[in-house]
Amino acid sequence: MPCVFNQNNHCVRLDLPTDEKCKCPLYMPSYETCDMCGQPVLAKGVHDLDYKMFLCQDCAHKIRTCETCLTVSQCAFQTDPSPVPQTIQQTVRQGNMTATMPVKNPSRIEITCKKGCPCFDTENGCLRDYGSCGRWQFKGK
Repeated sequence: MPCVFNQNNHCVRLDLPTDEKCKCPLYMPSYETCDMCGQPVLAKGVHDLDYKMFLCQDCAHKIRTCETCLTVSQCAFQTDPSPVPQTIQQTVRQGNMTATMPVKNPSRIEITCKKGCPCFDTENGCLRDYGSCGRWQFKGK
């Protein structure tokens, strides 16, 4: 781990006061912090110009996915108190074989997802199933 200094020229790694003449080969005079997770960005970071953010590599990979979306916890399909079950059993026949598998209940999709959910698309269904969508909104820290 590099030798990192806080705003008071205090070595965070060694917990000692120091100055710009530090002889440590791992010396870094300053560092950026990730705007999403708040951790120091000691390696090359990423600037997201759309949101004017500085991100570490981990958060840069998560940006514009459901994990960092404002609406991630507002899934009506999951939280709606309706007694309509979330899944139903569907029988699929392929050649001379049949298989029964659970699928999302179309009735529940009608009463929850199709009624204004920002993650639902009439052509593709629930975009959360794909991990991201064009209606992504940054949820912040």
